[in-house]
Amino acid sequence: MSMSSQDDVIQSLKNFYAKMEEANVDELNRVYADNVAFSDPVHRVDGLPALKTYLVNSIKNVSYCHFDFTHQLLNSEGGYLTWQMRFAHPKIQRGEEVVVPGVTQLKFTADGARILEHTDYYDMGAMVYEHVPVMGWLTNQVKSRMKN
Repeated sequence: MSMSSQDDVIQSLKNFYAKMEEANVDELNRVYADNVAFSDPVHRVDGLPALKTYLVNSIKNVSYCHFDFTHQLLNSEGGYLTWQMRFAHPKIQRGEEVVVPGVTQLKFTADGARILEHTDYYDMGAMVYEHVPVMGWLTNQVKSRMKN
């Protein structure tokens, strides 16, 4: 498959994650293979139906969640995207926006038409732990001691 087709897949992926909403979850049919393997620091899911369920459940309790993509490096087999996830959750940081940088590693299907593997890497502490009162204090104490 041509890079332009893969560029279309990547653009569709970016469009979905730029405005993650339950109403848009069927757009993922154009992005991911039916047997996609998706993993992040929280969970691993196999198959497109399981991925859709995971993403819908992930965004149910947030005020909003979206990704700002900053760089990409792609070839015919897959590639990497860097991003900042921006979200607000009523129970994290008093509902204020949290920004978490991360990287996605992708592998395309053999024909390059869709994504077969999607792995997200990000700091779970920056996402949650640092914003929970007691855990945030503890996390900051550990970081401080490691610096010294």
